[in-house]
Amino acid sequence: MRNLRVYMKALEESGHLKAVKGETDSNLEAAALTAQSYQEVGPALHFQNVKGYPKGFTLASGLFTGPGNLFLEKFKYWSRVCIAMGLDPMVTYDKFQGFLLERISHPIYPVQLNTGPAKQVIHKGADADLNALPFPRLHEKDGGRYGTLQTMIAQDLDSDWVVWENVRTMVLDKNRLVGHFPSHTHIAEIFAKYKAAKKPMPFCLSIGGPPMVTLTSFLPLGKGVSPAGVAGGLTLDPIELIKAETNSLFIPTEAEVVIEGEVSPKDTAPEGPYPEFWFYREAQPAPVFHVKAITHRKDPIIPFSVDGVKPSDTHNLMSLMISFELYNRLINVRNFPVKWVQMPLEFNLNFVIICSKPYFPGYVAWSSKYVLSQARHFGALYNKVVFVDDKTTSLHLEEPILFMIQRTHPNRGYHFWDQMPIGPNIRFASAEQKKKGYVSGLYIDTTWPMDWTPDDIPRRCNLEGAYPEEMVRKVAANYKKFGFKGTPVIFEEEFVPF
Repeated sequence: MRNLRVYMKALEESGHLKAVKGETDSNLEAAALTAQSYQEVGPALHFQNVKGYPKGFTLASGLFTGPGNLFLEKFKYWSRVCIAMGLDPMVTYDKFQGFLLERISHPIYPVQLNTGPAKQVIHKGADADLNALPFPRLHEKDGGRYGTLQTMIAQDLDSDWVVWENVRTMVLDKNRLVGHFPSHTHIAEIFAKYKAAKKPMPFCLSIGGPPMVTLTSFLPLGKGVSPAGVAGGLTLDPIELIKAETNSLFIPTEAEVVIEGEVSPKDTAPEGPYPEFWFYREAQPAPVFHVKAITHRKDPIIPFSVDGVKPSDTHNLMSLMISFELYNRLINVRNFPVKWVQMPLEFNLNFVIICSKPYFPGYVAWSSKYVLSQARHFGALYNKVVFVDDKTTSLHLEEPILFMIQRTHPNRGYHFWDQMPIGPNIRFASAEQKKKGYVSGLYIDTTWPMDWTPDDIPRRCNLEGAYPEEMVRKVAANYKKFGFKGTPVIFEEEFVPF
């Protein structure tokens, strides 16, 4: 979709967004209401009357999240992203990943314009005031007000490689931000070059704008890949860009707010405390961003995520895009024809599920070990892999958990793998392991033994397994005629005999 506003209108029309018209305080209240909506699997929220700010300066939350996938829900945690992509919001997860793969494989490169909505209002130098924007304070113990759902744009010091990555920032004062660059990111790699050269790094922070720009900022792209081209491919239209006011970077014309400036190679300030993965991260020194310009629409919308409270927008997008990238690498790098890959939101992004037919002896081990080996590229978020067969539905995760309990042989099904880096989700590491920086990983094989015949495998007794396929489809076709509400769900995988 062209911009954030078109996307929010589509969410509202489909019942996924609610306008909050009463006065709301950006200091904790908007975030608390968002957290409540998260927990109740409620709609995205548009706070249209933010206390202490001009009319038209609004906040939005929950735009990219949804319910977890542990149980069958009325919509899924990828449904709102599907709406942004123009897809059926109830498409199955494996088809959703297939659509992502198709679009990302065909980038559409950007076009450059002379002006756009992102520059309806321009403030430079001393007139650029971060306090004039309603950045919310999200949690009681936070170190300050935060920007979360935003895309940082930076260019490599010695090449034309440009990166777009999600970076959270904390407001220090009217013209300074502080932000942390995780060590596994391209932004950290590029900033290290500027720091070594003792040069400030020019940056732009794009807030709001085309939803696929936000999605792309969470996608771990390869070095040298054009993020604007990827975002265009996802949108099915080129992203329109304009040159920034104070540096040579290009920004989305449809952005709601753009902050321009330089990241100091030497200045640091405490960033935090701030929650990461349901636990607080204490304040740590981080680079200072010196703001030189702020441009925005006349009535800007600032989207935000309440991190630490599940299912936050940030963690939802991380789950979707890291899962997709693992799926992409298994198919296109290792040539493993997997059906789907999912890093479950409910389990704090702590493990990965691979769904695939076990094509030959050793297939489970090879694909699982490969995924474990890739954890270092994703901040070492996970250290466990669960392998399920291709008859496992992607619509809820009860089955993989059931398979771990019922199918997995205690001696043959659990396999340990050493030298897994310690990431933010690892809470069990001993003092010795922390010193070394490594713990053990694990992959769990829930598949039936390959030498079992169909007669050896128990047949499931469920709707698809207990009735003829013609009867199941007849019942689904007549579901609403009998006065039932909602859409009947059929697990196509279960029609295949076990």
